[in-house]
Amino acid sequence: MSAENEALNCRENYFIIVGVVVRCRGTLNCRVRWIALSFRRRFGCLLFSPAECERNCVLVRWCLLGICKYGIFYTFGVHKLNHHIQMASSTETGHAKNIANLKKLNEINAGFGADYNPSNALYKLANMQTQHTDCDALQGDVNTENGTYEPIEDARQDEFKTVKPLVRKVRSAAKTCGAKKNWVADVNTAVTKLLGERAEKATPTAKDVAGTSASQQSFDNTVNNFDKLVKLLASQPLYAPNEIALKVTTLQAKKTALNSVNNAAKSGITPLNKAIIKRNKALYTPVTGLVDVGQGSKDYVRSVFGFSSPEFKLVSKIKFTKLAKV
Repeated sequence: MSAENEALNCRENYFIIVGVVVRCRGTLNCRVRWIALSFRRRFGCLLFSPAECERNCVLVRWCLLGICKYGIFYTFGVHKLNHHIQMASSTETGHAKNIANLKKLNEINAGFGADYNPSNALYKLANMQTQHTDCDALQGDVNTENGTYEPIEDARQDEFKTVKPLVRKVRSAAKTCGAKKNWVADVNTAVTKLLGERAEKATPTAKDVAGTSASQQSFDNTVNNFDKLVKLLASQPLYAPNEIALKVTTLQAKKTALNSVNNAAKSGITPLNKAIIKRNKALYTPVTGLVDVGQGSKDYVRSVFGFSSPEFKLVSKIKFTKLAKV
């Protein structure tokens, strides 16, 4: 899986969502209950609530039709979802495809000979060939930095994935150590944060109809909350488990390891981000970027040979897609 963190994927997926808003005593109950009916079986669709869409990092565009009947407002929505995928290999394929398509377009334009003679320097064959060479090199730099960063990110993932099973055991050990209930409750609160759970069930509101989670699951928050837990355990003399993995000294070493791999990953991502920015500017800068130049060259071919010409048909199917904003 690529380590590049970008939020554009040109593939679009369509889903059907069914929601119900109940009208009670003249006021609108803002709690929306999302009902998973047999739509998946019938239409081959997946069902997501707005909160689930948020958690899955998707951009939701609504197309709604409201029908009122017997005091119940049914909302049928067809959602067009453009996935914001973190570390998505499909996005990287798109960048490489844009670069490959410019090379293909250059080869076709070269075949037109003297008939391909644009006045705009951006679309001249020699300049477009240079642009392809430069962009291909920048994509290579991204691939190189990505290869360097991936093992660092893998090490962080491996270190952090053991946190939740570990703190569950710590919570059980704290409950049975004989300490006062208030201290045990504090330990439970700290563990709950590390597990991404709520002490109480989320209450839907007018602004948050699904009761969105407030869990603190980022790497930085995990390190911070784990440190708080370890210090809380160290403050209680009765917490002295025989299991080595649960001892305070072992947990302190674990906290140091978490902090170390997290800092390494944050430092290691910088060269990759710089390479991505350079590549994206070369490909997606308006007017002068590879994508706009490629599209402009296609438009020139159409102006010279005509929309229905066999020459334009050669280039019309070559696609250039903007996958990032610069």
